[in-house]
Parts: sequence; C-alpha cells; structure tokens
Amino acid sequence: MRLLPHIILAFIAIGLQRGLEALLTVGTARVDLVMIAAAFTATCFPRPLGSLAAVVIGLAYDLSGAGPIGLYAASLGLGGAAASALPVNRWPRQAGAMLVGISITAVLVWGLGLLRQWMNSDPLRAEYGFMGMAGTILLTGLLALPVSLALWKWRRAFTVEGPRF
Repeated sequence: MRLLPHIILAFIAIGLQRGLEALLTVGTARVDLVMIAAAFTATCFPRPLGSLAAVVIGLAYDLSGAGPIGLYAASLGLGGAAASALPVNRWPRQAGAMLVGISITAVLVWGLGLLRQWMNSDPLRAEYGFMGMAGTILLTGLLALPVSLALWKWRRAFTVEGPRF
C-alpha cells in the first residue's frame, strides 16, 4: 500500500498550516491546507478507508494545536466520506469531489463550533463563525483547483487500491 506519500502530504500540510497561519488568513477567512490534503487523500483510498484516513489527518491536526480535540477529526472524516463516495476517474471529477469534501468539512466545523458554544457558553472565535467558514470555503476552494491539478499528475504514486477478489 502507498501510505508514505499520504503521510508526508498530511504532515507538510499541517506544518505549513500551523507555520504560515498568519499569512494564509484574510480577515476571518483562511486558506485551509489540511482540508485540501484530507480531501485528496480521501479520494485516493477505497470508500470505507477514505474517511478513516481523513479522520487520522484531522486528529493529527487537532493534536498539533490548541483548539478542541476532535473538531477537525469529525469534520474531516465526514467530509472525506463525501469526497470518497464520488468517482474520480478524471481530473474534473477529482476537483469536484475535493470541493464537495472541503465544503462539507467547513460547514461541519461551523456547526460543531456553534454546538460547542451553546454547550460551554464560551465565545465562538471569528474564524469558526459563519462568515469565516464561508470565506474559508471560497479561499480553500480557489486554491484546491490548481493544487488538485498538480496532485492529479502524481496520482499513481498516491492511489491505494482495494483488494480484488
């Protein structure tokens, strides 16, 4: 199985996201490289394993920061499940699957942030608000298209095939 390229891609995305967070932010919106890496990884794995790979990437991202543990793991897992459910035999379909995964992940991060605010009565950070997540969908989606085209060229190194009976 080709797991090493996915591990390297995930750690590069997490490192760049944490290190360049101030440069990747525009107002309350931000470019989320981890969403792009998780959506791409989910499209490369067979259906049930794509969402699990996205959960592992989300958990690694949660553990690398000071935010709530499990917020990105749950969101990226469900976004990865949506991205891995779509067939990706051509680049436009892969880009569409990644955009669907990114959109679902951002909406779930916003929803879970609202639930956390309601349960704990602590203020919601602006980047997890509605406008912050709407801007994140826009900025991340705009960056996901050229990144997915570059990753499509290297897809053979990333594709993990399921067992054939």
